[in-house]
Amino acid sequence: MAACDQAHNREGQMMVRSALFGAAALALTVTAAEGGTIVIGNGNSSCGSFIEQRRTYSDAGIAQWVNGYLTAFNSSAPEDDFNILAGADPNGLRAWFDQYCGAHPLDTIFAASNALINDLLTRRGIPFRSRP
Repeated sequence: MAACDQAHNREGQMMVRSALFGAAALALTVTAAEGGTIVIGNGNSSCGSFIEQRRTYSDAGIAQWVNGYLTAFNSSAPEDDFNILAGADPNGLRAWFDQYCGAHPLDTIFAASNALINDLLTRRGIPFRSRP
């Protein structure tokens, strides 16, 4: 009976530890950025970690986060068919991101993505602040 109680107790402790670990992991991936925006996931990663991941070709998670963020930006535009990346060259975009993150390794991917949006809108003559 004592062995059964010990096993049940260990199982309970493991469940508590797992729950605490999960909560800690979530806390690490959800933070408030400048302006109070809640950033979830890889947007909280640093540009420095992105550059390091690019060297080992393990940057797919960050690239997917950026694609999702740009899609969300498009969906918030007042025009139904707005595309922030219209006319942009994919290799040029990668080079832009590499250059920005190389120059700003402590910035977050969220900040870099906003800088990219600002640059693309500025090239079109659209001020970033006036966009939704």
